[in-house]
Amino acid sequence: MRSLFLLHIIAICLCWMSCGHTPTERLLAEAEARLEHQPDSALAMLQRLPVNELDEEQTALRALLLTQASHRMRKAGMFGDTLIDGAVAYYEQTGGAPSLYHGRALFYQGIRREFRGNIEGATASLLKARQAFSSVEAPHFMGMTLERLGDIYYGQRLYERALECYRSSYPYKVLASKPSHQVWMLKNIATCYRLLHQADSAEVYYQRVLSQTGLLAEGEAPGIRLEYAAFLQEQGQIDEADRMLTELLPTLKDTTWMCKTLYCLGCIAIDRRDYPRAEECFRVTAQCPDSALQRSSFSLLAELARVRKDYQTAVEYNRLHSIYDQQMRDRNRAVEVSELSWQASADNLQQQHSLQQRQGRWTLWVTVCVALTLLILLFLYFRHRKRKAEQVHSLQREALTKDLEEMSRQRVEERRDLRSRISLKERELQKMELQYQKNIDKLKQQNDALKGESEEMRRIESDNRTLLKEKERATMALQELQTAHDALQADHLRWEHCFSFLQQGGNSAAVLLLMQIQSQAAGRMHGLHIRRESYLPLLREYAEFLQPGIGARLDEAALPANKQLVICLLCAGIADNRLIAEAAALSPDTVRIYRKDLQRFLSEN
Repeated sequence: MRSLFLLHIIAICLCWMSCGHTPTERLLAEAEARLEHQPDSALAMLQRLPVNELDEEQTALRALLLTQASHRMRKAGMFGDTLIDGAVAYYEQTGGAPSLYHGRALFYQGIRREFRGNIEGATASLLKARQAFSSVEAPHFMGMTLERLGDIYYGQRLYERALECYRSSYPYKVLASKPSHQVWMLKNIATCYRLLHQADSAEVYYQRVLSQTGLLAEGEAPGIRLEYAAFLQEQGQIDEADRMLTELLPTLKDTTWMCKTLYCLGCIAIDRRDYPRAEECFRVTAQCPDSALQRSSFSLLAELARVRKDYQTAVEYNRLHSIYDQQMRDRNRAVEVSELSWQASADNLQQQHSLQQRQGRWTLWVTVCVALTLLILLFLYFRHRKRKAEQVHSLQREALTKDLEEMSRQRVEERRDLRSRISLKERELQKMELQYQKNIDKLKQQNDALKGESEEMRRIESDNRTLLKEKERATMALQELQTAHDALQADHLRWEHCFSFLQQGGNSAAVLLLMQIQSQAAGRMHGLHIRRESYLPLLREYAEFLQPGIGARLDEAALPANKQLVICLLCAGIADNRLIAEAAALSPDTVRIYRKDLQRFLSEN
């Protein structure tokens, strides 16, 4: 038992060493829970983690969560590709069915590659992510993966593939309970139908989108209405588009949406050849904070100036257009430089992390080796102690066996002596019976011969009564001897059972306890005071040896402890009600009642 206990301790220690620290796991779980609504807080928690104390699985999860947090914060360039690539490599080399983490890592790897302009690599990662999510229940990530694939195909002008992805994504958006995402997906489907020149289908989906704009966040609906107005303009419904945008303009509170709406109205005015109105709209949009909208507005104002042959003004607008165009190129170049800087710092951080991780693994292995050495030494020590205890137990059993053999020999001698005494008493009784018969015959003879001598007859009758009393006393003495012989015979059988029980590997404590109880039964030992909670299991073990199956029947009957004790003493051959009452802490009357019920229980089972 001690060896098994030590093996369990070793297994628990190894599991503890291999599973990591519980605080780290809790911190990772908390950071993952905050990603959706508090990505900045999650990012701060992840950056505080001691990277040199993380195992491979925790390192991969941290890399995934860091990439996801930066994406949620719209800071895709915060970390390099090395971080998420390492997470993908770990989940791929673990093998087995694709996990949710594996699919998420592939998804954000595709996002990173798309951000870097690696469209082919992004498409490959997203296709793998779609395959991984097909094996797990993740409608939200499956919907986002299909949506991102659609966006890539849309950017490559593969509108049919994009439409297929958007249509496949919509049911997953419904399962994920994302109402606003559902509306945007319907909008994307309508846009694809519009670009594929399937106006009827586009109209159907645009109408579905417009009926659900209430599900969108504040400020998102104007974009959909602007696109629908552009669709109406393409279909030649210029008046309807103009009316729709004119009604929309007073309801807008955001300056950017107001400028975009005016820009669309200006384009409609150009289609109507209403150049003054168009120029009026573009002059407003040229002052908009959106630099791209400013650049386009100045370009259109220059065209309108050339139409009215105001070339000086056209040159000025072209100059402004060039300025804003250069500013946009400079801004894009600065972003690229910043991204490269972030990439370099992220790669450096990843190298430091790898070095710290290798150092942490070496420390862990040293700790494991030392712990295993200590556990092995502890195991050997306890095994040595167990062997010594077994040797002591073996010596005790040998001594007890010798004592039992000596007591058995004494029992045999006592039984032999008792048999001789019984034979002697039987011979005396036979002599007394012969003398009694002789006296009766003599009495008859005297009665026949001396009928008149009453005095002699009374004397003879008195002698006969005396002889009868002596015969009764002899008979009682013979019965007492026979009872003693039977008790000694039963006692001898019980001793033989004890000796056999011990030889067969029985509990020495049970044998010693029964010796005490038997000695008390024989009147040689008094004052046995042992709690039945301690000797009941021992007596049950001995009763099971004498009567196999009695333990199972006691458990099935669900008898109380005192009744179980009485049954075990009866099975052991103890018949003295007073002894049973003392051992079971019961009254003799209760023992007599129990014996009737328990004898019926033993006969039924």
